[in-house]
Amino acid sequence: MEVKELDKKLLDTFKVDEPTIQELRNIAKNLGIKLKRNMNKKEILKAVRKEIKRIEESSNQRVEKVSDYTKLAKNLQNQQKLPKSNESKELPQKYKREKLKLMPVNPNWVYVYWNFSEKSRKKLKKLTKNSNIAIRIIKKSTEDLGAEKKVIETDLKLDQNGNTYFHLPQDNSTYIAFLGVKDKKGEFTPFIESNEITTPSSSMKSSDKEEWFLIKEGKIVKEDKKEEPALWNIEKHSGSSETMFINKREFNDTNFGSH
Repeated sequence: MEVKELDKKLLDTFKVDEPTIQELRNIAKNLGIKLKRNMNKKEILKAVRKEIKRIEESSNQRVEKVSDYTKLAKNLQNQQKLPKSNESKELPQKYKREKLKLMPVNPNWVYVYWNFSEKSRKKLKKLTKNSNIAIRIIKKSTEDLGAEKKVIETDLKLDQNGNTYFHLPQDNSTYIAFLGVKDKKGEFTPFIESNEITTPSSSMKSSDKEEWFLIKEGKIVKEDKKEEPALWNIEKHSGSSETMFINKREFNDTNFGSH
């Protein structure tokens, strides 16, 4: 409840001189105190003093709370101060370590990115006075794990940290890359090895396995198309969309005759 603003003259009278009972009633009215008709001067004076004390204590508490909130807000503002737009940090363009990474894009393209550390750069600079830095991509054989075949090679500049795309000659194949030094004789010395990747196939893979449901026996039979099929398609019932199959092994001795 809001308290009405006290009349300055009445308050001055209350603080300096002994107020009359009528002045006390006026002060009580301004303070919002409800007085009984039969209250004497002493009782009114006690009620007025009690209300003034309550108002002063409430006012002091509000001042303290406002002060505490102000301090807290300033502390939070200092702790959570966000950097200005020109203070934001960008991701580094290179890292202080060797890296060569292959990432397949589709069946015939691969993305490659690489990086040298400063220490390796100095070492390569000494080695490349009469040589070139190159990336060599090798296709690994699935049949002979020891067999490898060079498919792509490209020269790089010593100060180059970057990325590029390579077109691969065959889909559904396993590749690995090496970053190294190639001398004038064509001998290649690998320096950094990449991860190994397998590119996806450019066509759908046909399965050699088939599953057939035998209606008569009520079971599923798995067959290998590379072997002689064990199931014959013998008829389709009229008025039905279901094709009946029969186990070949049950009729392997049956002579159907000639027509």
